[in-house]
Amino acid sequence: MHEVSGTQAQALHFSKESAAGLDPGLADAVLAHVIDIYKEPMYSGLDTLSPVYLACKRVFESQATLYEESIALSRRFQQGLPAEPIQPLYLMYLWLEDLLIEDELLQGLAVVLLEGRTRYLDVTAEGEEISLWLQQGFLVGKPDAACLILDTDEESGYKVLNAEHTSRSGSKHWTTDYLQLSPKGNDYSYTSDFIKLTSSFLKNRKPIEQILDKKDGVEALGRSYDYFKSNENFDEKQYKKEVFREDAVIEAFDDYKHRWQEKTQRPLADAFEASPEALQKQSKYSGRSSNLTAIFMSMCTATMI
Repeated sequence: MHEVSGTQAQALHFSKESAAGLDPGLADAVLAHVIDIYKEPMYSGLDTLSPVYLACKRVFESQATLYEESIALSRRFQQGLPAEPIQPLYLMYLWLEDLLIEDELLQGLAVVLLEGRTRYLDVTAEGEEISLWLQQGFLVGKPDAACLILDTDEESGYKVLNAEHTSRSGSKHWTTDYLQLSPKGNDYSYTSDFIKLTSSFLKNRKPIEQILDKKDGVEALGRSYDYFKSNENFDEKQYKKEVFREDAVIEAFDDYKHRWQEKTQRPLADAFEASPEALQKQSKYSGRSSNLTAIFMSMCTATMI
């Protein structure tokens, strides 16, 4: 773990060595920062020319380089911080082994940003005396930002799970400037994104209000869910015909989809295998009864820097 300051003039504070063999309770809390926070298999990829990608490649080739590379990555992170002094930030690097993800046993590198300390009450009891203390620290399982870089798909920037929970100064440049991530597509993301896209289109239907009123929009959204429930394989032309029916609505959807992709930079496919797990997740958000059962990670072993 390294401390990073918000000013270039101040020196970075690097830990002297890695910490292996953590206390079981502490290990569980640390792993909550890098595993439990990822609820969906929505992957991104690193820019293959970026410093983070090149550092990961060296670490995956030799774990012994992790400490050296963690220092270099912390220096790079500091370069993107605002010039004015800010509260100390902490970057934690963890080497993970025995990650079972989608039936593949992988190793990975986790990078965790801890920025905003939270006040909490601590209670201690000694004999008959009970004391109440005000402490500061970081909530378990709620880092400001974190990513898990998996040693697979090297040619396309590895598979990366990414999470950002705040917009503080340190996490503002996390995804674009520091990690330089681009979204990747898979059956899960295509299913999820088409449902989200359809829902957003129907809620913002101003160009087609005279053709598709609010009631029609609700019915069309229902047909969207029904399509994914009854079709194992998605075909965009068939989907639009069954869900929107009217040519004018389909044309408006195509235009909205184009603008949506330009804004989000998320990849979509016109044919893919529909994901039941993604449908369950989106059904849960929409108010339809479902249980999310997409657990795609197993217990793992960890080494922390």
